[in-house]
Amino acid sequence: MSEGGPTVYKLGGSLFDRPDLAGRLGALLAGEPRALVVAGGGAVADAVRDWDRVHRLGEERAHRLACEALGVTARFVVALLPGAELAATREAASDVWEQGGVAVLDLPAFLAAEEPRDPDPPPHTWDTTSDALAAWVARRWPAGRLVMLKSCEQRPDAVDRHFARFSAGLAVEWVNLRGESPSASGRRQPAVRSHRPERADAAERAGG
Repeated sequence: MSEGGPTVYKLGGSLFDRPDLAGRLGALLAGEPRALVVAGGGAVADAVRDWDRVHRLGEERAHRLACEALGVTARFVVALLPGAELAATREAASDVWEQGGVAVLDLPAFLAAEEPRDPDPPPHTWDTTSDALAAWVARRWPAGRLVMLKSCEQRPDAVDRHFARFSAGLAVEWVNLRGESPSASGRRQPAVRSHRPERADAAERAGG
């Protein structure tokens, strides 16, 4: 972990239906000089799951398509959040931060460039959700912190079973961004990392 690294914010796709998402996310990121947002899959990833269920694409092909879906949701976040710009590399993200903006990671491009160089890449299965991918990004970058923005309070089954592996050694925080009040949505909890595999809740996993 790098103390001087950026803060990776994993934005759960289950939050994409909030009409006030831009305001809540913008308020949370205000004052953060180097925010790197990793968008979850949401309904776009759900569509890939449905296609795989019907057409039996196989985990490798379905994984690749699901990762491409994260490129679509990243562009959605850029369109939604004022001052946000897409970044596929560390250099591009640094340029965004120098201009005072928020970098939103083009995860498919980052995966294509970085995964072949990593001796311990994320598994290409449905068990690997965008939560584990965000933790992998934070480790690979390396980031100073990983903040999980979710639709629920912290609980072990709200992340996939690979999350503990890739988040080991990271400073992880948890924010329920679906809280009923601004104070609730901004309450941060230090994440308690489990070192045993956990089964992720279906609704939260689907939303990323």
